[in-house]
Amino acid sequence: MTRREFSRLLTATLAAAGAAGPTARAQEADAMQRYVRRIRHDLARLRRELRAIDRAGDLLAARASAGGRLLVYDLRGEYVAEALGRAGGLMGISRIGREQAAMVGAHDALLIVADEPANTADLALAHAARNAGALVVGICPVRQTEGALSGACDAAIDNYVTDADAAVVVDGQAMAPTSGVLNTAILWAVTAAYIEGMEKRGKPPHVWMSIKRPGSKEFNDAALAATREAGY
Repeated sequence: MTRREFSRLLTATLAAAGAAGPTARAQEADAMQRYVRRIRHDLARLRRELRAIDRAGDLLAARASAGGRLLVYDLRGEYVAEALGRAGGLMGISRIGREQAAMVGAHDALLIVADEPANTADLALAHAARNAGALVVGICPVRQTEGALSGACDAAIDNYVTDADAAVVVDGQAMAPTSGVLNTAILWAVTAAYIEGMEKRGKPPHVWMSIKRPGSKEFNDAALAATREAGY
């Protein structure tokens, strides 16, 4: 019998005996509250990374303003999907796959988002990019791990993701990971720092206007053309 099955059997037994046991709705509410508390705690902890985020954004801007490409990668593509085509997000950013390391040039800047401290695919791309002369910025766990990705980057921002990524336990089952929220928050914080760095250099990058706003198609078409011409 699994822990979940045992918990359900115990709850049913207590209910049949007239004992006051936690209802499913109460358990769900408590789980949601625990998750929100954990997220708020972890996001507050990211304040420690503000200097690193600001530095990373400025380093990325230095490369892009000098003519390099801004590239983004993560193993499963979930944060790449977040970074590309999002209203308020950058137009001048491109995805790269782990098999495309040879496409990274000496003037480029590569942003790697990772949940693991030392995934072999992440490490291979980071090393190949740096060997080519590119700038590599990592959003990743910063821990004392052999062959850690953070050590293979020019700058690393700690996302504090651990093996205990699932934030709450319900009926013996760990659930509700925090890494998606944390990595996405850092990704957009780095983007904001990058935009400030580009504006400081007199080269403000173009961002997508929401398609829900009037005139968005005309704005986006013109901004895309300008992005292709300028490279950022």
